[in-house]
Order: sequence, then structure tokens, then C-alpha cells
Amino acid sequence: FCLVVPSDGINTVSSNLLLNLCFQSCSFYNYSDTIANYLINVKDEISLTKLQQGLKMPMVEVWLGLLLGGFTLEQHGDFYHNQNVWVIVTMSSSQR
Repeated sequence: FCLVVPSDGINTVSSNLLLNLCFQSCSFYNYSDTIANYLINVKDEISLTKLQQGLKMPMVEVWLGLLLGGFTLEQHGDFYHNQNVWVIVTMSSSQR
């Protein structure tokens, strides 16, 4: 949550920039909704890379949506490989 209150108009440009950045951050929650809607048609689990390809969203948006949306993630294999991260589909994740 962001609150920007311009003091006397001197910092209007920086206040407007900050307000725009805060407004854009609200779209993070839309990422979670988009993911949840996609998962309605997925059974059990899907790899992170296949989810990202199916959604046609940038990987950073998928990660943010998953993390902020409280989705269940599992790692199958090495830590530094996206293809080893799986999204586990539960009733709660597909019914947001």
C-alpha cells in the first residue's frame, strides 16, 4: 500500500512518479488471478517453465504472481534451474 501526499507542489514531479510506481505495483495481484484462472485447467502440477509459456507472461511476472498469491511450489532437482520448479495445483489455488 502506498500513500503519496505532495507537500506544497515543489515535489510534484517526484510525487507523481512515486504514485505511478505504486499504481503499477497493484498489478502484481492481477498476476496471481491470471495464474489461478490458468490452473483451473491443469491437473495436479505444472512446471514453472510450462506455466510461463502457457500464460505468455514474462517470467518475473509469473514468479511475483506465484509468490504473492501463496501458491504451492516444489523443487524437483537442482536449485538454480527453473525447469525444476513445479506449481502444485490444489483446490484453493485454482479457486481464487
